Amino acid sequence: MKRSILLVIGVLFCTMTAMAQSYCDVVYLHNGSVIRGQVVEHTIGGKLRVQTADGSLFVYESDEVRLIEKELVKNSRRPQYNYQPNESVYRGYVELSGTMPTGRYWAPHVDLATGHGAYIHPYIYAGGGIGLSVFPDEEFALIPIYGEVRGILPTNVGVKPYIGMRLGVSTDFGSVGLYVSPSIGFSVRRFDLSLAYTGQFLYSENIGGGLTLRLGIRLGK
Repeated sequence: MKRSILLVIGVLFCTMTAMAQSYCDVVYLHNGSVIRGQVVEHTIGGKLRVQTADGSLFVYESDEVRLIEKELVKNSRRPQYNYQPNESVYRGYVELSGTMPTGRYWAPHVDLATGHGAYIHPYIYAGGGIGLSVFPDEEFALIPIYGEVRGILPTNVGVKPYIGMRLGVSTDFGSVGLYVSPSIGFSVRRFDLSLAYTGQFLYSENIGGGLTLRLGIRLGK
């Protein structure tokens, strides 16, 4: 009789211990981020909403999510939800843009560019790119070569604002000058739309720049 009572008590203890264990959702994104929290909504082909321990709510498109798993949180009555980068993940883009001059010594131009790099943090992209700037009115072209940093602002919607900076050189293979282009924009799924100031200071008599409107398609997972 005593053995039966002890057995029942043991089973109840193990059951209560298992029920007391905490679990959290682990969301793996294609950009390499790993998010620990609680999935409060997930629709196929729609959006994934993840709530963190501090009450923040983050929203991702379904095509940004690679995998969702459950994880046991040990030695804690409450899951510790957090963000952490997994590893640097490749991301590139192809971009078409047009620039209208803001100074008297510059001319309108159309640009085609491609950039390649990686997310070194869930919200920081770093890489480099090369482009072709065609000046139809002046009948010449420049080739900008630049490094780029982009900071993504976290939001709880599918639209992700960002600020960026490109810095490098511009050349016509005869001379070399400074290339600089700060920008603000936003990403929706695989598309980027931004407004930038682009300066290509190649000739002393043609120092100037202009406002640039860019439309890009992102490559990579």
